[in-house]
Amino acid sequence: MRTRLIACALTLLLVYPLVALRETAATAPTQVPTPSWPTWHSQISQVRTPYAGCFTIAYPSTVWRATACRTVPPSLRLQPSTLGNGHDEVAKSPGTIIGSATGSFQSIKGLVNEKDSMFGPNEFGLQINSQFYRGVSTPYTNHKSGYSNSWEQFVFANDPSGTYGTQIFIQYWLIGYKTAYGGCPATSPPSGNGWYPYSGDCYANSASTSVPTQTASNLANLTLAGYANSGSNDEDMFCISGGSCYAVTLTDQVVDLYQYWLRSEFNVFGLGDGSEANFNTGTSITVTNALKDQSGNAIVPSCIKAGYTGETNNLNLGSCSSEGSGEILFSESNAATSTVTMTVSYSVNGGGLGYSAPVFRYLLNGVSQSLTLEKNRKTVAVDAGSNWSVTPNPLTGSTSTEQWYANQSTLTGTASPTPMVFTFLRQYYLTMQANGPGSVSPNNGWYNAGQTVTITATPNPGHTFKSWTGTGKGHYKGTSSPATVTMNSAIMETATFT
Repeated sequence: MRTRLIACALTLLLVYPLVALRETAATAPTQVPTPSWPTWHSQISQVRTPYAGCFTIAYPSTVWRATACRTVPPSLRLQPSTLGNGHDEVAKSPGTIIGSATGSFQSIKGLVNEKDSMFGPNEFGLQINSQFYRGVSTPYTNHKSGYSNSWEQFVFANDPSGTYGTQIFIQYWLIGYKTAYGGCPATSPPSGNGWYPYSGDCYANSASTSVPTQTASNLANLTLAGYANSGSNDEDMFCISGGSCYAVTLTDQVVDLYQYWLRSEFNVFGLGDGSEANFNTGTSITVTNALKDQSGNAIVPSCIKAGYTGETNNLNLGSCSSEGSGEILFSESNAATSTVTMTVSYSVNGGGLGYSAPVFRYLLNGVSQSLTLEKNRKTVAVDAGSNWSVTPNPLTGSTSTEQWYANQSTLTGTASPTPMVFTFLRQYYLTMQANGPGSVSPNNGWYNAGQTVTITATPNPGHTFKSWTGTGKGHYKGTSSPATVTMNSAIMETATFT
């Protein structure tokens, strides 16, 4: 009986695998189709990198792979400014802390070329910027919070020239820290290259991930996202439609953005250091800025005109709307404008040497322009209805005792075909002093060259005026009061009282 059972068992072992193989072959599942790039992008946007560092992921893979990190040169800085792009459209959360913001371009029309005001063609940056928020105490701020504001930026820097390299990184700012504490924190953010002073502030860069260089004409295919979720790393993710995504991640405890993020600014800007991205006339861009909370749920934001970065572009804002899907949508353009031909020159009354000619500043097709004025008339095309100005005032070359100055109200205005001559007056400084118990008039001040000025000495009760002494061409020396001086140079007059 036992022998028979063993034989049966062996028979089953020999036969069953063959049957199973046949059944498996007959019922093998079909291969899962590759998702479309938008579907894939939506999926991997929910997958954070496994740890802090630099990563890349190639469509259609679902696995982030580590790549070499770079060091961002400290000279590549994105300046803070309350002006931003004149004004930017900012996505404002109704009160829910933002966990992520994703910026992209819904449509682009008429874009032929872009040139950065400082760095050249196709040099530009994409930025997602938080609002300014309170000073925070973290290991990376030396546990000090008595500075003005914290600020965090998620950056894509496009640099075809290779000066900095095309890369993504996170930049941190401690606004007013150097002013408050006399220097910057000693503890650098992990994988960064230390804190650097800028005016009264301090800034630091994370490590960076190299990404392929782009052209401005490819903006519609670019997406930038910033993540700041409690209990995880901050992450900057950049994606190219149809291709790969790239990420750099760092501890979320540098400036604790995950506790304070309530506004998100996204746009295309100049590459850095306060530069401007200048697009050709006729460019029109529609921008999206989508927000989610720290659980991945959509936040329905409102549009507010604000701005936090010092970099700009030359596009004029259009309408902005809040979408129920959790994003704001706004337009900006650089449409061709009608122009006015202005005739401009300058003159100097009173002569003199050592000053530099003023500069006429104006807009043409929405782009800031400048023209060094001459005493002979020049013509220049200016956007109709736009404002112009003349700077500096007083002219460069002026000193504390001699200047070339114009009435400020004559140095600003709106484009007009009426010929304009900007007149600067040579002026000298009159210094008045009282030596003893008495007073003098007028007060210290500027007077036009050659102008006659009446000076008066008034003794205090019980005292007498004795005499004037003076220095400078046209000064007065004597016992008369009132007396006159002629402003042929800077003059100092001293009245002596007894």
